[in-house]
Amino acid sequence: MLRLLSAITADGATHTNSTDEAVLASYSFPANSWQAGKVYKFDAAVECPSTHGADTLTLRVRIGDTTLTGTAMFASNATDVADGDIAVISGTLVVRDADSSSTVAYMIVGSDPDAASEVMGAHAGTVASLDATAPILLEVTGDWSAANVANQVNALAFNVYEIV
Repeated sequence: MLRLLSAITADGATHTNSTDEAVLASYSFPANSWQAGKVYKFDAAVECPSTHGADTLTLRVRIGDTTLTGTAMFASNATDVADGDIAVISGTLVVRDADSSSTVAYMIVGSDPDAASEVMGAHAGTVASLDATAPILLEVTGDWSAANVANQVNALAFNVYEIV
């Protein structure tokens, strides 16, 4: 059974006119909430309402203690996107141990925003040295290759679940 921990209730802030990586959606696992063996799932939908020329977009899923400095568990290819393109990213996190130096295993898959039926990438691995005694952020980020006012990206959905 899935227990919903978080869901955005409106489109996330639009990231535009910048080449700086920006957080599109995030969830903060509360301090001391992780336990060894807990499993979490998440899914995100990211939209490009408008784009400019051949500028590319890179999407990432990060986990860590501080915004934009967490480990990138998933990084898409820099993809030339068009107006209205949507990417879907889904993942599973398995807590291996829960202390001041926790480890989480992950499996993440994403669709190509330029061709939603194509897999953008499947990633699996582990992240160590996460301090589960403090809040841990899970973030979806976007990064444009060029700064242009026409380049827009935002999160349509971001849901985080605990499997119970």
